[in-house]
Amino acid sequence: MYGDIFIVFLFFAFPEYYNDPLSGAGNSLLLLNRPSAVFHNPALIGDASEVSFNYARPFDLPELHQAQVSFQIEGFGFGAQTLRSGGYAENRLIIGKSLSGRDLRAGIALGAEDLTAGPDRIAALSLNLGFAFESFEGKIANSLHFTGVRIAGARDLFSPAMTLSFKYKGSGDINLYLDLFQEAGFPLGLRSGCSVKVGLMKVLFGISSVPDCYVLAFSLATRPAFGYRLRVHPYLGATHCFGVAVRM
Repeated sequence: MYGDIFIVFLFFAFPEYYNDPLSGAGNSLLLLNRPSAVFHNPALIGDASEVSFNYARPFDLPELHQAQVSFQIEGFGFGAQTLRSGGYAENRLIIGKSLSGRDLRAGIALGAEDLTAGPDRIAALSLNLGFAFESFEGKIANSLHFTGVRIAGARDLFSPAMTLSFKYKGSGDINLYLDLFQEAGFPLGLRSGCSVKVGLMKVLFGISSVPDCYVLAFSLATRPAFGYRLRVHPYLGATHCFGVAVRM
């Protein structure tokens, strides 16, 4: 019982925990054209057919497992996510669609979530909206998205949040990222990141204030593609996340 209460407190205290190792510290625009974008900003869903699977052990807590599978095709995105530990389980399904213009992208996603803690179970539906814009010939990208807009079910499962994201394409293969994240009931969060591409490998560095963490991640642009992220919280410890993506 006390373990379930701790898990519930932990994950509601650390909002929007990104499971894709290539999201860095939670920088939205790192998910551009990736299947897992459906969970965070549906405007970033890509047209290519691709499926991805990610697995994490949050904070190396015993019996705690987090898995996510997502798929995209022609601007449609589908995803399923689960978090489990003993008698606690949190499951989420989501479907979304992006629309692309010359420089502007927009997207909408509908999510369903249920939470089980011992004998208790609650469920809810939510709506996510997203926008993305490229300027200065793609050198700067911006995105704005709203998540957790509850449309039915339990109030406690979703908390409205807004994220404003920026990407700056530097010289060579260096990109800089900054997200401003605000969720109801939490302080303003900052997530900064940097990606460097060396051949087939991309290296990501990042830091986040909500939740507090430092990130180091690697990805290989092979077929299939592989990713790994080490996310370190100063008090709760390390989270190891592994991912694989297959483009068809």
